Amino acid sequence: MVTGCLEGTVQVFEKGEGTEFSAAKPLLDLESKPLRPGAGSSIALGDVNDDGFPDMVAGQISGPVALYLNDGKGRFGPGKALEVQGQPILATDAGPELADWDKDGDLDLLLGCEDGGVRLFTNSSKTGLTFTGMDYLVLPIRNSVGFAPTTFLDEGKTRIDRDRSRNRAKPLATDWDGDGDLDLLVGDFTYQMPVRKQLGASEQDLLTRHIARINQVEMQLGALSTKLVSDFAKENGATGWNDLSAKLRTKVDREYYAMLQETDAYGQITASNLTSYNTYYTLLGQPEYNGFVWVYLRGQ
Repeated sequence: MVTGCLEGTVQVFEKGEGTEFSAAKPLLDLESKPLRPGAGSSIALGDVNDDGFPDMVAGQISGPVALYLNDGKGRFGPGKALEVQGQPILATDAGPELADWDKDGDLDLLLGCEDGGVRLFTNSSKTGLTFTGMDYLVLPIRNSVGFAPTTFLDEGKTRIDRDRSRNRAKPLATDWDGDGDLDLLVGDFTYQMPVRKQLGASEQDLLTRHIARINQVEMQLGALSTKLVSDFAKENGATGWNDLSAKLRTKVDREYYAMLQETDAYGQITASNLTSYNTYYTLLGQPEYNGFVWVYLRGQ
């Protein structure tokens, strides 16, 4: 079993006897170092170049979707950003899936996104990923990202209700009904705050102080992020982000979360923030998290 991770690596669990799996170990690059597609990595495996070994497509929280080729020994080469019609495929919280959706003998890319949409990139190559275009298998529910207020694109087709999947779409192509056609399973995520409690004066004062602390931490993390990128640029002979090569920008995109955690200031800044968030949710109520798996049958 192979899975992406929030901190940016890809972990492997080797099959043992029965239902047992080994402890996790990182997937390696050609230099035998842990492969780091990027924070919140999500992966799909498939033999893209027809050499008999599974290759990997990886998405991340925000950035390019990339292809990593297997060297035949279970190690993977550097990521190559995927493109469609000359433009890089960028997605927020990307969830890739490889499957021969159009039954032409090669692997197509199905890509779930934070906006709830599942995109289909049709492949025209049996030895690579050359996409001829993009269509939606599932329409997005909004054109905003993160937990910003929902902006519905088409109220009749895309509203959040019991009839469709929601945020952070993660697709799987499989013949669910056994009719010989690939159907679509989509995992999702929803987040909702409870009805706001009525607070007394002292509780409101406490909430205000902790909200101020949370905002202060976010500003400190922003400053730390700016310094991290600036220092990285200087170490690589550049004056700033815009002066970095495309290769080095991609490296920062993929390793940013790990780089941030490795700084001394990160732990110091975030340690006290936990108390503030706990107080915030204690006063206003815990958010409700839900996730479902939805079935979309082919042709329906």
